[in-house]
Amino acid sequence: MNSLPVFSDLVSLQYVRPDVGGEILFGNSDLATIETADPDAYSNRADSDFLEATVEKLAHRFPGLADGAVASTYAGCYDVTPDFNPVMSRTDIEGLVLAVGFSGHGFKIAPAVGRLVADLVVDGRSSDPRIPESDFRLSRFAEGQKLSSPHPYAAAGQLR
Repeated sequence: MNSLPVFSDLVSLQYVRPDVGGEILFGNSDLATIETADPDAYSNRADSDFLEATVEKLAHRFPGLADGAVASTYAGCYDVTPDFNPVMSRTDIEGLVLAVGFSGHGFKIAPAVGRLVADLVVDGRSSDPRIPESDFRLSRFAEGQKLSSPHPYAAAGQLR
């Protein structure tokens, strides 16, 4: 299994990667049913229904792994916004700039986030035309102007 690639399936909304000890990490990113959770009381273990559905997806995509054993489970919370895009915005509170709601993918866009947040702190606007601050403003939700990607995935709208 050392040659197992990192794999992201945007049809069934799952991902696979090699893990320590020769194990395989398999994850499910299907957010069709969104639940609000209290982070202070959240159980970080997958329940049996979720585990069963996830294992079925794994067996469908990777039939050779259908008889594998589950070593452990983990369930995490995503900090998401209503449009699944981050907020990077000044606020009405002097000196407060938000950079929140990255739903687990903020690390992939960290250079752009750093540039925009630094620009917002220093100048209040983006210096890079590729990163328009208006797209990520907090007020877009109250204005009914959710951000939508110009290049959406056909079946994975919540994975960006």
